Amino acid sequence: MIKRVKNYIPFLINYRLWPHLRRIFFRKICKEAIGYVDTNRVKDVSRFEAELWCERVSIEPKDALEKLGITDQSKEFSEKYSEELKEAQSNALSCPYKLGGPTNMSMLFQIVDGIEAKRVIETGVAYGWSSLSILLSLSNREGAKLWSIDLPYVAFNNSKWVGVVVPAKLKGMWKLIRNADREGLPQALKQAGRVDLAHYDSDKSIEGRMFAYPLIWEKLRPGGILISDDVNDNLAFAQFCHEKNIQPIVVKDKGKYQGIAVKD
Repeated sequence: MIKRVKNYIPFLINYRLWPHLRRIFFRKICKEAIGYVDTNRVKDVSRFEAELWCERVSIEPKDALEKLGITDQSKEFSEKYSEELKEAQSNALSCPYKLGGPTNMSMLFQIVDGIEAKRVIETGVAYGWSSLSILLSLSNREGAKLWSIDLPYVAFNNSKWVGVVVPAKLKGMWKLIRNADREGLPQALKQAGRVDLAHYDSDKSIEGRMFAYPLIWEKLRPGGILISDDVNDNLAFAQFCHEKNIQPIVVKDKGKYQGIAVKD
C-alpha cells in the first residue's frame, strides 16, 4: 500500500497532472458505484472484430509505401543510420524498465521523409524509438520540429527514462510535453499549428482514440498523414476512417497492425 502511494507522489507534486489524477479517481468511483462489469469480455469481443478487419485489409509495409507513392528504402535507412541505431540500442538496454519494443522504424522514417514533413506530432514516447525515426528524418530539413506527448508510468516513476534512445544532437528540434493526451495534445497542436504528420501511440482505448483522432485530423494539412499503432486493439480507427470517408491503409508487420490515413 505504501509503495502504491509513493508512486503517486510525482503526480501529486506536479499540478499539471492533477486533471489526469482526477480522471483516475472518478473512474474508480464510478466503477464501484455502477458495480462489476466484465470489461475484459467486452474488450476481447472488440479486439476479435478489429483483428478480423485488420487481417482482411492489411498489406505489407513495402506495398503501403508504394500506395503512398514512396520508394522503399529500408536497406538504405538501416545502413545510413547504423551508428545511431547501435547507440540507441545500447541506451535502451541501460534502462531499468521494460517500456516496449521499437515500431517499424524504417517505414515511419520513410513516410516522414517521403512527404518532406517539417511539423510532426507524436503521442506516446516510452524509449523513444518512433521519436528517433521521426527526428532522423526531420534533421534533413531546416526548421523542422517534433512535438511529443508522453505521460510517465505511475507504477514505475520512469520520467527520466522517457526518450532514452534519442541522442543529444537531435533534441534541439524536439519538444517533449510530459502530460496526458487530454491536456498535452491540445497544447502541442496549438504550438505546432498546421501539422504534416501525426503518429499516435498512446491511449489505446476507444475513448482515448476518438478523443485524439478528430483533434489531430483538424490540424493536419491537406495531404498530411495520420499513423496509428495497434489498430487491432479495437475498431476505433476503422470507425473513424468510415466516418471521415477515408480509405485507410493497414500495415501488418511482425504480428502488429498500423493504420495509415491520408487527408485529402
